[in-house]
Amino acid sequence: MIKVDEYTDRIKKTYVSFIRENRMKRRYNEIINNKEYRRLLMEVEALEENREYCRHGLEHLLDVARISYIMILEDGADISKDLIYAAALFHDIGRGKAYQSGGNHDEVSSDIAKKLLPDYGYDNDEVNQICDAIVSHSGRVNIEEFKKKRQDKIKLSIADYLKVSDQLSRNCFNCKVSDDCKWNEEEKNANIQI
Repeated sequence: MIKVDEYTDRIKKTYVSFIRENRMKRRYNEIINNKEYRRLLMEVEALEENREYCRHGLEHLLDVARISYIMILEDGADISKDLIYAAALFHDIGRGKAYQSGGNHDEVSSDIAKKLLPDYGYDNDEVNQICDAIVSHSGRVNIEEFKKKRQDKIKLSIADYLKVSDQLSRNCFNCKVSDDCKWNEEEKNANIQI
């Protein structure tokens, strides 16, 4: 028989979990509806409108978030859904500015995240974790080495998941311009990766 204290604790945990989940959903929606965020996203999409290669719009940002979170759940990693979604939503948001200035999109995206995230209740530690992941997300990952780390239960960071998810989000096997892509054949996703 469940004691009253145990029952009360379960209710509290359920309530706290419910509140946390709703707060996260509210933050994501507030971010994607932020006027400056929308302007930056539309700028990226407009500048890439005629781009033949991979694009960096909201669909890509959400693909990266979802792939990351699936792997985090599979691995039982202690990484908040809230942090990985925030990192994914911002990881390419500075591409428009970078296209125009010739700057590094990782750094520009991180600077934008650093400016906007505190408005949504992210504390300094969370902002630093998110921005560290954004700054280090470019480049290619050896997928087999990453799979081995996961199998060996090596602790991975937000940055690790973001970087590999960015790469895995690309459907090279279905791309019409894959032969002209700057990625090496070893880097391309020749098939669906799981």
